[in-house]
Amino acid sequence: MEKFIRMTLALLFLVAAGLAAEEKAGLFLIQQNGKWGYIDKTGKVVISPQFEFAKNFSEGMASVELNDQYGYIDAKFGKTGKFAIAPQYGLALDFSEGLAAVRVEGKFGYLDKTGKTAIKPQFDWASNFSGGRALVKVGGQYGFVNKSGAYAVNPQYSSAGDFSDGLARVKAGDKCGYIDPAGKIAIEQPCYYLGDFSEGLAWVGVESYLGGITVKWGYLDKNGKRVIELQFEKAGRFSEGLAPVKISGKYGYIDKTGKTVISPQFEDAYPFSEGLAKVRLGSSDSGKWGYVDKSGNLAVAAQFDYAEDFKQGLAEVIINGKSGYIDRTGKYVWEPTK
Repeated sequence: MEKFIRMTLALLFLVAAGLAAEEKAGLFLIQQNGKWGYIDKTGKVVISPQFEFAKNFSEGMASVELNDQYGYIDAKFGKTGKFAIAPQYGLALDFSEGLAAVRVEGKFGYLDKTGKTAIKPQFDWASNFSGGRALVKVGGQYGFVNKSGAYAVNPQYSSAGDFSDGLARVKAGDKCGYIDPAGKIAIEQPCYYLGDFSEGLAWVGVESYLGGITVKWGYLDKNGKRVIELQFEKAGRFSEGLAPVKISGKYGYIDKTGKTVISPQFEDAYPFSEGLAKVRLGSSDSGKWGYVDKSGNLAVAAQFDYAEDFKQGLAEVIINGKSGYIDRTGKYVWEPTK
């Protein structure tokens, strides 16, 4: 089961979540001959592939697996070979706001960057901190803890999301909406599709039964007002002032007034990152991914089997099952053949 979990995590982080780089470390995750390591922005190997599994740097630390145990390295590891926190955990998540969730004998708690236990293992599941709160699960219910480990919001929700833009989406029975960090209901909404807030807006999807079951998507503001009416076939989060939406079977981009800025023309599209957004042209079977700028022009031609967001000027791309990194011009700094 542990091997299956690791394989699943590897797929999620390598393909779905992408290989983002952490700002201070300036390192990018690579996999070579079944082992994980790191390169710098020039494509130079800084930490040789040697780990059974590894994650991206976050707040100067990266979770890695060695001999079926997880620990943490910092950017100095490439020169010293010394762990910042020795491998000893069943699972180790990213550092966020100075703390990281780790699993010890089936329960999750939190460490600080010295490896000291900040919150003792007691949760069935735990997430990263955001806005001074971390989502945890106990006895099948979700709640939020603060950095001292005390409950800021008692476990009471059947589902919940992390805090984003100061609000978190929650569901309890047939009641849904968003709460503030104190646990007070800030926005009540019917239990339909609710997204996290980003740049002051959150997408929402409502089912329609006219002519069959369909979902129309729009956006809410933090007052719970629907500022962009339900009109899209799909909608994504706002980033850098724009959001991807689906209209008549194609994706384009709108601004916060709901105005179409980039006409619908893509088979799939994601939010902007560092001025570029990954988009897919062609069908799901034969389509290729590239990058579009805010004028709607292809900045990097659609040529990849899969692609991830730009972070620190580089983006991870996949061709024929092998991953590499490109710069903003589309030039490789790490070849997929390596």
